[in-house]
Amino acid sequence: MNNKQTVIDMAMELDSTIGQYIADAIIDHVSYDKIVKKMAHQGKGFPISRTQFYRKRKKLLKQIDEEKV
Repeated sequence: MNNKQTVIDMAMELDSTIGQYIADAIIDHVSYDKIVKKMAHQGKGFPISRTQFYRKRKKLLKQIDEEKV
């Protein structure tokens, strides 16, 4: 897999609002629910639905796979 910074950069290009969370989900194998739960404990809301989160995650994984080839 690509290095962490490359994944983070690609995620931020995809969506600057939640790019870091998408990158964390891929790098650390963290689910949407765990991210939302962590943010709730911090008193914050998550600005995107589960469906949109996983669509963007899937799109990023596809970009990473295409970059490997």
